[in-house]
Amino acid sequence: MNNIKYFLLFIFSATSAFAQYQMTSDLSGALQFPSASDFKEANAIPNLGGYQINIDTTPSVNNYDATETKKISTFIARNADLNMGASTSGGWANAAATKGCWQASKGGWSCYYVNNYDLTDDTQAASLGINYAVALANTDTYGVPITQQLYNNKIDLSPYAGRRVKIAYSFYAKKIYDGSTTLALATLGTSATNLTHIKSWNSQLVLNSWVKLEDTIYYTVPARTDGAVQRIGFVSTKAENGSVALANFSFQVFEDVDYSVPKNTSWTDGEFKVLDADGNLIYWVSTQWGAQMGGEYESNPATDLNAKIFYTSPDNEANGSGKGREWIEYVHNSTNARTIYEHAKQITGSANPTISGIVIQPDWSNGDVKSAFKNGKSFIYLKCSPTSIEKTKDGLSVWRTVVPQPIQ
Repeated sequence: MNNIKYFLLFIFSATSAFAQYQMTSDLSGALQFPSASDFKEANAIPNLGGYQINIDTTPSVNNYDATETKKISTFIARNADLNMGASTSGGWANAAATKGCWQASKGGWSCYYVNNYDLTDDTQAASLGINYAVALANTDTYGVPITQQLYNNKIDLSPYAGRRVKIAYSFYAKKIYDGSTTLALATLGTSATNLTHIKSWNSQLVLNSWVKLEDTIYYTVPARTDGAVQRIGFVSTKAENGSVALANFSFQVFEDVDYSVPKNTSWTDGEFKVLDADGNLIYWVSTQWGAQMGGEYESNPATDLNAKIFYTSPDNEANGSGKGREWIEYVHNSTNARTIYEHAKQITGSANPTISGIVIQPDWSNGDVKSAFKNGKSFIYLKCSPTSIEKTKDGLSVWRTVVPQPIQ
């Protein structure tokens, strides 16, 4: 059904024996609108003339009011060293040091233990692609700044203080301390002497076994009055030779921001008008009864109130197989069928029905109607949705011209 093309179809003929006609299929299965002669034959239309006009009602951008807000993730920062310094300049040796973009403090309220973790004979690590790891333990997991721990010295979240960011992380962790152990990914807290856990793990850690911890989470960066940098790093439970081993740390930060994009409008109704050489309106059919035109539709002398209107909706399949290809006669009322769209909601049961084709049959028994088409110089149509009409970005109505095809 991807190659189905929908049309707003106006047929001008002498009869209304229309409801029996169904759209046909070519060999590829694509729906085809009937030609003027096919349509006449299928509906037993006498050779009294009339016209057929095909109008494309495929959903399209309405330049005037067709923007909608979506979100896009903008990149903020990432950890550039998956090994967290363990493969830089000989790695960690349980001493304060800077290893590329990773830094560790020792003594006092800082890292109690930070060292390269020995992967000799660690077959599980080899199978997971772990070549370097860091063994870590801290004196405290809450009461000290992150800049006194094992942290990335390049990432700074302070410009986003008070804002919600999206964090995607993935790494391996291995519990190496036989006791209650907490591991936390953290940043600065609201004061200079504390930190805030971005995410913490306890029961997820397995003694002497690597586990993969990964997720995408939202985090509100703490607001600081002192403008301090907001580094990110790890803290873990105090233990003599480390409580946790860490490896392959992937960390990215994004912020979701709003942006406007063109919005497709589903056209459900239409206005059709014929103008004379001086631009005067001499024929008018509105499937919305002129609701968006600001004129008195029923009292306008150009209005053809006896025109027959039909439409198709794929949502009518709910009423039986093949019903989505059958034409439905639109019967207007001023309560719940003021438009084709409202009528289709009643017929199909859909809360938001698609209108795939519209047919208008003027009252060809009316001499004034025939005269209008004889003297008409401009045949124009306007696409309508339940709430708007097609407009330019400057708010001008987009009236499109069509060339009537005579029914022979």
